Amino acid sequence: MLSSFLADQWLAIVGVYAALALWYIAGTAFNDYADYEIDRVNLKGDRQRPLVTGTVSRRDLLHYGIFATFASLVVIALTTSLVITLLYSAMLVLNVAYSLKPFQISRRGGLAPLLLPLGYIVLTISSGMLLTGLNFSVPDVLILAGMYLHFMARIVLKDHRDVRGDAMVGKKTLILKYGNHKVSLLAMVLFIASTALLALVLSRQLLFILPFIALLSSGATYVLLQLSRENRWLYQKPLITVFGRLCSGIITLIIIGLLPQIIHMESYQPRFIAIVITALFFVSISEIIKLQHPTQ
Repeated sequence: MLSSFLADQWLAIVGVYAALALWYIAGTAFNDYADYEIDRVNLKGDRQRPLVTGTVSRRDLLHYGIFATFASLVVIALTTSLVITLLYSAMLVLNVAYSLKPFQISRRGGLAPLLLPLGYIVLTISSGMLLTGLNFSVPDVLILAGMYLHFMARIVLKDHRDVRGDAMVGKKTLILKYGNHKVSLLAMVLFIASTALLALVLSRQLLFILPFIALLSSGATYVLLQLSRENRWLYQKPLITVFGRLCSGIITLIIIGLLPQIIHMESYQPRFIAIVITALFFVSISEIIKLQHPTQ
């Protein structure tokens, strides 16, 4: 069934992947362009910021963002339906509004974590549903809500790294407004609620996966508790990194649990994969021990 669908829809699938990549490139280019002064403080010498290192100019970066925006729109329009094209168009507008004046959603506190999942979660899942011709049912909406909240749990922690530069320009991020303790606890509430919702909705399909999800979830909750007590970025960084990896592990386990419904698998195969994936992701907890007391 899956192979037949891939054969029939390969052009649309390639188009969606390419458009998603271009959408991300455009968003990153606009964000780096808008946050140049902040990144010079927070990310001085960071090779992942070509504008800060002088690899490209601000004008070039803006041009890259504009090109990627239009290229994304052309690709999606030529390979998919009108509905998906309109959906992508809305997300391209969000890219611009997120970083550039006069809106600059990224500088409006709690608004950014609410809107970012629209692109990273709603856009991707909705594209897949529309591409396969499936209609949204109540469980589908609940899964979408769970994924949305799960992404929010990670994204509310994204500004911990940038406190110094954000404060310099008066950027109203959640951590600057409410402090690390409250933001970390907010992430914990979002994480527990989203994971519980996903596990509840998918309990029948994920019955053999639930113990592994519970194991990773306990580790992630512990990490967030530790983060809520730590106000130094040097110590916060490894905790946030481990939390992100454990979240990725949980989503990976959910996908593994759903695989038997998509492709034929022997009963032992998804269980074996789940054990291996859980072990690999849970090892990330060891980073807390190794990096809890940095030498510099």
